[in-house]
Amino acid sequence: MKTNPLFSLLRVALIAVLVTFAGFPIYWMATTALGTDTQLFNTGQLPCPQLSNLPNLITALSEVPVLRWMSNTAVIALGNTVLSLMLGSLLGYALSRFKFHGRGLIGFLMFMTQVIPEALLVVPLYAMFISLGLLNSLWGVILANSGFRCRSRPSSSRGPSTRSPMRSRKAPSSTAARALGSSPLSSFR
Repeated sequence: MKTNPLFSLLRVALIAVLVTFAGFPIYWMATTALGTDTQLFNTGQLPCPQLSNLPNLITALSEVPVLRWMSNTAVIALGNTVLSLMLGSLLGYALSRFKFHGRGLIGFLMFMTQVIPEALLVVPLYAMFISLGLLNSLWGVILANSGFRCRSRPSSSRGPSTRSPMRSRKAPSSTAARALGSSPLSSFR
């Protein structure tokens, strides 16, 4: 099948525009990082990176633990994602699929925690983290972030209607799984 040359040209032009938009922040960081303070503050942004300043940048980056900071960020992001998804999905599954006494109260309390500003929780969290020895640790940051995020996970999964995504799974599939001997938690998968 032969394509129209005009269509191919438009596609290449669109890709070039998108690559330019995606690459511009990298270009801007390179020109800013490789410029000296006097060049940046007196003349403004330079049109192209000054490669003569590259040894100064390498020296500055070797004096600070950038790789350590990046690995800490990756550990915190991964831990926060895994922990908040596990807790939020299990709580959302339990609230939407199981009938138990106090289910409405738990859902209401989860909703009401969104009314409390996060700034009010900082002092009690700080006191609790001191007593648990989690202050100035990666686990403390992961637990604090996950706690703040899990306040909104189960109730925000309901959306504007009263139907939950967990509830939209077909009941016959979980009923069939239970009839075959699987537990309610294993039918969650």
